[in-house]
Amino acid sequence: MIRNLILKSTKSQNLSRFYKPQTTNFNNITITSNNKKCILFNDTNNGNNIYYLNNGMQYSTTSNNNSSNNNNNNNSTNSTKTLIKKVESLNKESSPSSANEKSIYGSIGDIDFSKKESGPSKNALSREKLSKSLLLMRKSGTLSSVNMMAKMENENSTPVYGSLAAYALFDSEEEVSGDITQEHLKTKVTVYNPIIALHKSSQHIKHFKHFSKVSLVVYPLTPLGRSPSEYDLPRVNFSGRMKLLPSPNVSKDPQDILAYTKAKRLYFERHPNSKSIMGGDQCDKDYEFFIMDISDVYYYERNQKLTSIPIDVFKCSSADPVTIQSREIIETVNSKYQDSLSLIVEQYGDVKLDDCFMYFVDCFGLNCIGKKKGIDEWLDIRIPFDSSFDNFENCKSGLYETLRLVRNKIF
Repeated sequence: MIRNLILKSTKSQNLSRFYKPQTTNFNNITITSNNKKCILFNDTNNGNNIYYLNNGMQYSTTSNNNSSNNNNNNNSTNSTKTLIKKVESLNKESSPSSANEKSIYGSIGDIDFSKKESGPSKNALSREKLSKSLLLMRKSGTLSSVNMMAKMENENSTPVYGSLAAYALFDSEEEVSGDITQEHLKTKVTVYNPIIALHKSSQHIKHFKHFSKVSLVVYPLTPLGRSPSEYDLPRVNFSGRMKLLPSPNVSKDPQDILAYTKAKRLYFERHPNSKSIMGGDQCDKDYEFFIMDISDVYYYERNQKLTSIPIDVFKCSSADPVTIQSREIIETVNSKYQDSLSLIVEQYGDVKLDDCFMYFVDCFGLNCIGKKKGIDEWLDIRIPFDSSFDNFENCKSGLYETLRLVRNKIF
């Protein structure tokens, strides 16, 4: 019965679209030969980057460090043009044979749990899809703003102020280009930006007067009392500027009134308990509503570097239908089926655990983190489903049934 849930061997499931890409080094640039489309974009922090739309993998372009600055600029331009031609040429080549391809999950024998930096912690979703799914699924994140007027009295002082902030999502339509190589091709998509309500005495609002750009870090869902930052879980950092939505008492502009009314309605629908706390319809006396206009998206994978996702690619991406509703599954499994979950994780990972919990689930599988028995080391373990689910209800019923069968048979 456990075999119906977990993948005992890479040969028992067709996951060819999640294979590790083969890489080739070309003029100091690492490129991938088995992806069908890539884009080049400029990241202010890392320079030129290659971003693959198929799997969300990203590589930085580098030029020779021994060259002069002028030569570096010229080489960068020439390398980018040459790279596009090279990738187009590689895309026309036949794909690698299945014998050379290897699933990112690996089989039991491929998993070395003594090496914490590797293992089956990969996710089947692309980075932009996972980031969009997390944004839509979660209801809160860590909001950070900067006090540009702060005086640094000592080395421990910081101008950054962070706090846990509840958010809702303001939806609007926008025409964007998901392919930077063809910017003239626009697609109308639904864009979601966080709605955040802040008390008028909040330090964040004081900071906005001088610098309105903020960051909102969104983690996967963890059980109550377990901070996700303690387990080095994957996370997404959204950054953008905060835009104040003036209340009808301040602005009589019809567009402002519509935007404020919609934002307040969406916020209270997502956080119904906050309505009485904030004063209901009179909340504008003590609270202000802001929309965070997302301009940058950064994704962090466990034990890997922070990478940037092009904003138009993020906007054009779709969310996983299971992940965006997965709060119920994660909370139920961790509270009612923890014994069955631990057994499945131990058998799949071939490792004894003192503790474990689920923190993420999508159409293709689930992610757990577990503490090795007798050792203060936490492992991120990905368990793929035997077959993918097309919607949340099917995933929920199938997963619950399997967990109940495991419990009844073993315990």
